[in-house]
Amino acid sequence: MLDAYLRKGAALPTEPALDGRRRVIEDAITSTLLTPVRFMHSHDAIRVLSLLVGVEFEKPNACELRLWRRFDSVLTTLNANSVEPDVVADLRYQDRVQRIVIEVKWDDVLHLDQVQSQLASTSAGIETPSSVRHFSLVKFADDEVLRFKATTVRQWSEVLKDLEQVAGEANQTFAPDALASWCQDAAKLLQRLGIGSFLGLAVLSLVPINRYSDGAVTLRKFGWAYLKPVRHYARHINLRKG
Repeated sequence: MLDAYLRKGAALPTEPALDGRRRVIEDAITSTLLTPVRFMHSHDAIRVLSLLVGVEFEKPNACELRLWRRFDSVLTTLNANSVEPDVVADLRYQDRVQRIVIEVKWDDVLHLDQVQSQLASTSAGIETPSSVRHFSLVKFADDEVLRFKATTVRQWSEVLKDLEQVAGEANQTFAPDALASWCQDAAKLLQRLGIGSFLGLAVLSLVPINRYSDGAVTLRKFGWAYLKPVRHYARHINLRKG
């Protein structure tokens, strides 16, 4: 959070806005989650980054993590002189350096031109551009971004699910390590900001019971796998009714 205050002048993500609604600011969330990682041992830092982006990385000799690092703009599509990804982490190994670039979006939609600009600028001057991997943490993204293979898009609900799993396992230990403590705090923050770990109806174990037709309407009834089926249907449906 300190980084967001000093560099971005951000407000607390849970502070009310002038109209009384909760105000959520990307920079404050980014700093709250990732400023502590800057002070972790490289082995703990890479475990945190792996959880966030959903990819397992080899433990580096050193991890240099910076927020809003500025790069000269290579592409002219954004009409900007510089590019500032939210997170840039350089993983230093004995024989190579791998760069992780993370763009954090909360209520804003992620667009393809921003991703392309970040990739081009953060790869410029690197001997092996393929060593740069781009990730996007979002609520929403353009379809073009979702189809763009050069970035991995992850929703906050997926992140929270993984954090809750590690935090739950940590509750069973007497002294949780740095990763477990961070996961517990990060999960509480995302929950307070309204993120849920529900990933869709597929996880609800719904099973088909029967299928029948009532006039022009055909209904397929579902019930819980561990509950008795309950017959329920609408005999008349007015599609024009608001």
